[in-house]
Amino acid sequence: MKTNTKIVVENGKPFVFHSGKKISQNVYCDYILNDNKAGNDNWCQRVSEFVDSGATVFHIRVPYGFKVGSDDYYDGPFWLGDNVFSLKEEELEWSLDYQASVILERCPTATIYIKFLLAPPKIFVDKNPGEMQTDEYGKIYRQPTLSAPKYRKQLRIYLEKLLTYCEGRSWSNHIIGYLGMPIGEGITPLTINGKMFDVSASNEKNFTSWAKKKYRTLSAIRKAWGDNTLTLKSAFIPRDQEWIAKRNSLVPSVEGKKYDPSSITTNCGAPDIGAFHWVEESDAAQVRDYCRFMRDTYIDWMADIHHVADETFKNIGVKKLFGLDSLKQPQIGWQIQSSFDGIGDGQSFPSLFAFTGCWGIESLLNDSTLNVVWNPADYYARSMGFAYESEGLTDSMALRGKMAIVENDCRTYVGAGIEDQGAFRNIQEVKAGLLRNAALPFSRGLHSYWCNVGSSYFHDAKIQKFIRTLVPIQDRLQSNPHRETSDAIAFVIDDESLLYEDFTSGYQTLALIIQRIRGLSHCGVPYRMLLLSDLRLKNIPAYKTWLFPNLFNITPSVKKLLTLKVLHSGNVAIFGPATGITDGTYLNAKGATDILGVEMECLPRTSVRHVIVQDGGHPITKELPANEIFGDSMGYGPTLLPKYGAVEAAGGHALGHANTIWFQNRTGLFVKDFGRGARGSKIKGDRGKKDYSVVFSVALPLPADLLRSCARYAGSHIWCESNDVIYASDSMVCIHTSKQGAREIALPRTCKVVDAVTGKQVGTKKIKRISVKLKSPDTRIFILEK
Repeated sequence: MKTNTKIVVENGKPFVFHSGKKISQNVYCDYILNDNKAGNDNWCQRVSEFVDSGATVFHIRVPYGFKVGSDDYYDGPFWLGDNVFSLKEEELEWSLDYQASVILERCPTATIYIKFLLAPPKIFVDKNPGEMQTDEYGKIYRQPTLSAPKYRKQLRIYLEKLLTYCEGRSWSNHIIGYLGMPIGEGITPLTINGKMFDVSASNEKNFTSWAKKKYRTLSAIRKAWGDNTLTLKSAFIPRDQEWIAKRNSLVPSVEGKKYDPSSITTNCGAPDIGAFHWVEESDAAQVRDYCRFMRDTYIDWMADIHHVADETFKNIGVKKLFGLDSLKQPQIGWQIQSSFDGIGDGQSFPSLFAFTGCWGIESLLNDSTLNVVWNPADYYARSMGFAYESEGLTDSMALRGKMAIVENDCRTYVGAGIEDQGAFRNIQEVKAGLLRNAALPFSRGLHSYWCNVGSSYFHDAKIQKFIRTLVPIQDRLQSNPHRETSDAIAFVIDDESLLYEDFTSGYQTLALIIQRIRGLSHCGVPYRMLLLSDLRLKNIPAYKTWLFPNLFNITPSVKKLLTLKVLHSGNVAIFGPATGITDGTYLNAKGATDILGVEMECLPRTSVRHVIVQDGGHPITKELPANEIFGDSMGYGPTLLPKYGAVEAAGGHALGHANTIWFQNRTGLFVKDFGRGARGSKIKGDRGKKDYSVVFSVALPLPADLLRSCARYAGSHIWCESNDVIYASDSMVCIHTSKQGAREIALPRTCKVVDAVTGKQVGTKKIKRISVKLKSPDTRIFILEK
């Protein structure tokens, strides 16, 4: 009998149901298929340890590389060559049959996810160089161009054969779903290597066709791109060095006019040259069009993969989950080389997402065939004291009743991972770290799995003893209903914003990743990672505090959306340095002036930004440390600031002074109340549709205590005042720290509190505060019952 899997929202969060039964969230994945099955530290032994520790869900993977007799890691048994496919996988030593049998012999009721690679075989790569990603120097990368027709056709055949084969195995009734692993994890290898434009023959042909369809005539293309020399035989795709040279020598436009660098006062007398970080359409039209083409291609590629899977399942007569390691929108500023390897210019590293095309993905998220997204945890911040977070989409999926899965591949003091950044160094760190990592998904309706991706991360008697402790803890958390809280800070990412930049990733890194790590994660209030497009959803929670780090273009439809979902009822909306800096075509201050209610100015300057807080008695600043300074050493422009005296003239309140460049003396942090303002304003009474407050800062990242103070002004509940990591909903709270000592956790309501680790009630009656004494490091998790 065929078994089906589906996602069901129950008690406020998405669950996996297989054959009508809810699947446990005690899940283990082991990527390393050892040659010596009977040797020490082997795959079979590690899987057995997790069975003994209580795991009942496992990942297995299609054999790869030398497991299939190849010297290429990405080769597999189902796609052997150019239009050559095979179903002899069962003959391989590490076949899916063998892996499944090992698991089911030890745990007959186990359920299984199947991991598989998405790359074509090396033979296909060698025979079809024109379809492979290619940079301007002629280097060919291992993944095909996403629009390449032969690759796309054979990819469909491969997926159909793979899924049909697996669903035909004797153990197929144990399969929950399939998790695909594209090279680059949803980002193209060409961009990860620091290159921008894929100039393969196939991509050149397809982009040219795309441009002709958009503009219809050559003269229209010439006009749009500002290139009268263009011919139909020209290379329509820009080259990296061409764009870099243009960017470095550009006399930029502001408000639709080229500004004269010599007219800008300088002490050194040398005129400024080069593009600003934000650019106008006329200065980057061809590059923007290439990124738009890549976006259309990327969405079509992703949708095609999911639709093939969906059609195959329908033909077989089953329903299974299917998803890819992709859609890392919270990492839009991700600088692979700089951040992982310590090489390269981080600030100027090309925008991986813009050139891959992974942006503006709302249509993908709303596609019913996309039901799972899975990603590793963020590699920036895994050590003790950091907040553990997924690299990819999380709350955007949960809001849609879909599954976001975090790969918990935490390195430990055993195995090759000992020197990896963030590796747990002793058993105390293992306990604090794994408890922290468990709290994240259960506080937000996500899923997770323990994962060995490169060595023996969990292959230790002390660690397995703690895993056995974690299993019942996660069972308690899974059975605990998820009740969302309106007191979380909504961190809203505009994943179309990168189109308006100079296609470097420095600002987005600062605004998204560093802002989350340094400030948002330690402000004593839980947060949620959302996309701007999520605000169109009817079930978006009524959060009180909103943070918009990269809302560059406030179109009329975006303004309407903000008015409907954010700017009302005493809420506080916090806006970053480049809010409304473009209307999509021109750089100006009109969008910022409109949304902030303060007359703003777009100064044609690149500046390094800092703010010094100046307490004038306002509720937001009165609780902050004296003379607090925040900002960063990265320079970017133009510089958006309120006109001199404009904050006071508009009835706003200056909270801090801008320390940017010599030739300005302006407010850099302010709050403006509309109507009765936020819930924390001096005006008493209920708040309605026209009552809210906005906060603007010329610098990022905002520190934790400033975010906490803004949240308090919005009326958000503050769980903790001590800059520790807080994961929380209305049904649970977790505190994680690297500093020992006593802590107080304030609860949003009086309730019965149960220690998730021991299962025992805290105190003898309902309480409003939890007092704990913490070690260094430590993690405590509490269930809040009604």
